[in-house]
Amino acid sequence: MPSSRGRPRRSRTTWPPAGRPARHRTRWSPSAGRPGRRCGARRSPTRAGCRCGSRPAPARRPAMRCWRRVRTTTRPARSSRRTCGQDGGMTPTRSSTSEPASGSNDSSGSTRPPVAEGGVAGAAGRHALVTGGASGIGAAACTALLADGWTVTSLDLRPSPLAGVASVVGDVTDEAGLRAAVASTGPLHALVCSAGVSGSSVGDGPVWSADAAAFDAVLAVNLRGAFLAAGAAWPALVAQPGAAIVTVSSVLGLTGGGGPFRSHAYIAAKGGLVSLTKALAAAGAEHGLRANCVAPGLVRTPLAGRVSSDPALSEWVAAKQPLLGDLLDPADVGGLIAFLCGDAARAVTAQTIAVDAGWQLD
Repeated sequence: MPSSRGRPRRSRTTWPPAGRPARHRTRWSPSAGRPGRRCGARRSPTRAGCRCGSRPAPARRPAMRCWRRVRTTTRPARSSRRTCGQDGGMTPTRSSTSEPASGSNDSSGSTRPPVAEGGVAGAAGRHALVTGGASGIGAAACTALLADGWTVTSLDLRPSPLAGVASVVGDVTDEAGLRAAVASTGPLHALVCSAGVSGSSVGDGPVWSADAAAFDAVLAVNLRGAFLAAGAAWPALVAQPGAAIVTVSSVLGLTGGGGPFRSHAYIAAKGGLVSLTKALAAAGAEHGLRANCVAPGLVRTPLAGRVSSDPALSEWVAAKQPLLGDLLDPADVGGLIAFLCGDAARAVTAQTIAVDAGWQLD
């Protein structure tokens, strides 16, 4: 039917007419405003939906230009929820990936060894051999190991005065005697190399004044003795899972001495123990054998008698160890040795740990 202006009336059903390209065709609706207009892609849509009226906009979503262009996005699910606790605070609930409780299996399926009352994990039934265990740091190590439930054997020039410690009288410079001592202990799980001599007791000093005999005497006990003890105990140690070797060096082996301490052979031997321990750790790792070294400061032992009898030297040492202002107690070192022998240090190897009360701070 012709319109009032003489032109044919366009169809009120679709726009644009057939044959004309369009993004999409829309159905006419009275709420769309002008009949036959395209979808309101260039106009702001109403709250009810697009102007084309083809579909309402999704609830609680930002208004879109057209429902055909809406891209649905989803929020990632939270791993845990928050619940209100009785104390009024918000407490997160554990998800399925929470950490296991103490003493249970971890994510890999392994179970931590239980800790017995009065002892450490796995110490019961284990045997430790301590060279130089009759006095000083060696005796403190024996005491700490006994407290943790170890069976302890001391190898020294004289019997051990400690109750509960088996004694083997011998010399660390005697290779055959060391092998016999290892055989007498049965299964061996830890070796502590603490036997040593003071350099000043055999004439040690600076290289320009000390002779070769003093150098050989110091290294024979302090370095070669640890070398021979480790070699004698090696087959027994690698046969036991989780075995350990602990050597006793000195802070002088890390710092080079200085001041009144010029026993160069002693310093060289203690520094050599650090490198020997790293070599043992590298060789023993494939067998599950650990090797670590402790480097004490000046400790109140028979070897430190010169320090205790000289007031000026005691004052100098107190200034070098400001944390205590005095000599260390042997138990300060013995407890660390027992820790390194036990399962609590199963992942620690090739380390040198200084127990020097602040000697290296300056």
